Amino acid sequence: MDLKSAKSNPTEDLARQIAWGAGALYFMLDKNQQGMYHAFRKSKCPKYVYDVARRVGKSTIMSLIAIEECLRRPNAMVKYGAATQEMVREIVVPIINWTLQSCPKAMQPRYLRHDYCYRFPNGAQLKLIGLDLHPDRLRGQALDLCIIDEAAFVDQLEYVVQSILIPQMQGRPHARILMGSTPPQTPGHAWTMRYVPEAKEQDAYIHRTIMDNPRLSLEEKKFFIDEAGGPLAITNRRENFAEHIIDDTLAIIPEFIEAETHIVKDVGRPPYFDSYVSMDPGFKDLTAILFGHYCFESDLIVIEDEVAIARANTETLAKLIRQKEQELWGKCLRKDGKPHPMLRYSDVDHRLLADLQVVHGLTFSPTAKDDKEAAINGVRTLIYKHKIRIHPRCQTLIAHLKNGIWNPKRQLFERSGDFGHFDAIDALVYMVRNIHKGHNPYPRFMNGETLATHHIPPESTTGSTLASLKQAFTKKNVGGSSAWTNSIGSQSPLRRLPRRY
Repeated sequence: MDLKSAKSNPTEDLARQIAWGAGALYFMLDKNQQGMYHAFRKSKCPKYVYDVARRVGKSTIMSLIAIEECLRRPNAMVKYGAATQEMVREIVVPIINWTLQSCPKAMQPRYLRHDYCYRFPNGAQLKLIGLDLHPDRLRGQALDLCIIDEAAFVDQLEYVVQSILIPQMQGRPHARILMGSTPPQTPGHAWTMRYVPEAKEQDAYIHRTIMDNPRLSLEEKKFFIDEAGGPLAITNRRENFAEHIIDDTLAIIPEFIEAETHIVKDVGRPPYFDSYVSMDPGFKDLTAILFGHYCFESDLIVIEDEVAIARANTETLAKLIRQKEQELWGKCLRKDGKPHPMLRYSDVDHRLLADLQVVHGLTFSPTAKDDKEAAINGVRTLIYKHKIRIHPRCQTLIAHLKNGIWNPKRQLFERSGDFGHFDAIDALVYMVRNIHKGHNPYPRFMNGETLATHHIPPESTTGSTLASLKQAFTKKNVGGSSAWTNSIGSQSPLRRLPRRY
């Protein structure tokens, strides 16, 4: 029996008791929340997404759905993961306790404070987990429902969903995952990159803005919009209208968005070039390695390929670097006949660099790191002027340039659960600041000329001129002191000529 059949009963208390007995608690929600609630209930998709603005009431809806699952399914295992343990304590627990105020005593769960767990009389359990401290507490043998609140602010969201939750749904065709969040500061998060697009394609998606909130008057909505900076402000568009948009004031490379179509393309490779490898090593975060060259005649820095890997040991990195260098440049030689690359640079990790050189024969020079923001500004300028090209296969670098943000103090790159510290941007900075633009990679003769076919003057113009002057100013050819001849060998002859010359 649902609430509609209970409305004809004489007392409100009886109606509530019937609703609790049926596990149908949507009478507690406003009109907008009821629409979101019914959309989830009607959907059969195993994953559902609430992509909403602040204060729409998603936590209330999701808490209510979690309680309903415990009421409807004896011995159910329901897990509620929030972005932080503080959110569990200060938001989720108060909302659940508020919801349970009208619950009949016979159905009231017992709250185990130390375990953050509600145990219902029918054996069902509702476990609350702060995903910043205890993400592995989501693990278990079976799962009926899992809710992830503020999913866009969960580090390693993709790992949590795909590696921890999905396996627990095996053998339970009714099991579902409900995720809700306001958009993150950077669209590079898996929430924006994967789960929102997937939900849209599967018709398992709800989008709500501040204008959909019936609990706010028009005057109140206008006040909150103005307080967020006005209709066009980034904060307002993200927090009040749930737009997935990067904050220009925090973006590391804001110029990339407009320049992307000019920069991301395959431009080929000139016949002669200087090649470079740059690396930003990490372990828990990504190790980002870029492979590129400098096109001398067009003054272009070209990123040809990349390696992005986490938790890799030195042997794995060495193998990947050699494999990529051989794949890209194995058939190319520099003008001095030596193999590519010309130079390799890396962030300073002495043990890693020593192992790569001594054990694997890969020499990396430590890069300068002074004045980081000035170095980044140099990259921004090159991108603005379209003096960098990136091959479309460099997906990690492209994603980091598009979505990378500073922390609020602009001291470090912000951490992204799925992209680490945007390490590929650092690798690009190292590449740019170590390229030798003054070096001409083209050989002196490019058409097969040799001493057997052509008269080739000496390579050093300065040396040949000096030899000619020595011969001209000897005592045999020029009258006078041989002091001239002695002076020519040690200093510039033109500066040592007598005054009459």
